[in-house]
Amino acid sequence: MSNTNASEKRQALDFLAKDFLTFAPMIEALDKNDAALISVHDFGVAMKHKEGIVLIGVADDDATLHFKDRICDGGLNVVYGNTDPDYIINNIPNIIRAVPCHQVVYTKKSPPKLKMNIEYRLMDAGFIDFFYDNYSRSWDKAHMRILLEREFIFGAYVGGEIIGFIGRHMDGSMGFLEILPKFRRQGYGKELENFIIGRVMSEGRIPFAHIVMGNEVSMSLQGKVEGLDFAKKLATWVRVKT
Repeated sequence: MSNTNASEKRQALDFLAKDFLTFAPMIEALDKNDAALISVHDFGVAMKHKEGIVLIGVADDDATLHFKDRICDGGLNVVYGNTDPDYIINNIPNIIRAVPCHQVVYTKKSPPKLKMNIEYRLMDAGFIDFFYDNYSRSWDKAHMRILLEREFIFGAYVGGEIIGFIGRHMDGSMGFLEILPKFRRQGYGKELENFIIGRVMSEGRIPFAHIVMGNEVSMSLQGKVEGLDFAKKLATWVRVKT
C-alpha cells in the first residue's frame, strides 16, 4: 500500500530496530508494505496501517505529546514504547479509551511443535453468535463478524467437538484465545497458542500478541510458551472522540 520514500523508510527502520521487542509490529508493517509512513523523527515514528489503524512508536512517554495532534485526529491508534500506563489518558484530551498492554513477540526461528491431536477449522460468519457468546472479552458484534468473514478465527476440535478458538486481530496481533469451560486446565490454551504462532510464521510474519494489563491468567500462559519474549515497554490502544 505504501509509496514511502526509501530514505524515510530506512530512517524509520533504524529507529524501530533499536528495540525490536517493542516495535516488532511496526517493523513488520513496513517490511510487508502493510503501512505507509506519516512522519519520522529522532523521537518517534508514525504510520497508517492498511486496516486504518495509526501506529505510533515513541522513544519515551514525553515523545507521545509530539504526536498529540495525530492521535486527536480520531480513529484507533496504537502507541508503542510508552512506560507509564496512565500517561496518555492524563496528557491527551478527548480520550474515550486507553488500554495499556504488555507485548510478547515470538523470537525463535522455527515454530513450536504441536503435541495434541486437535483439528483446526476456519470459523465463518455462521459462528457469530457462538463466537460472541463465548469470547470472554466480546465487545462489538459487527466487528467480530468481519473477523469471521475475513477468515481470521480458527475453531479447535477434539473428537469432533469444538473446545475453543483462537485467531488474530486486524493489525495482525494474535488473540481471541478462548477455551470452553469444561475443557480448561488440560493444556489446550498453550497448544492453541502454539498453533497460531505456527500459522503466522507460515505466512512469513512475526507472531506477537498484546495482553491487557491486569490479565494475570493470560500473562501466565504467555510465560509458558517457549520462544515468547516480553517487551519491556507497553503497547497502548487509544481511541479518541470524533
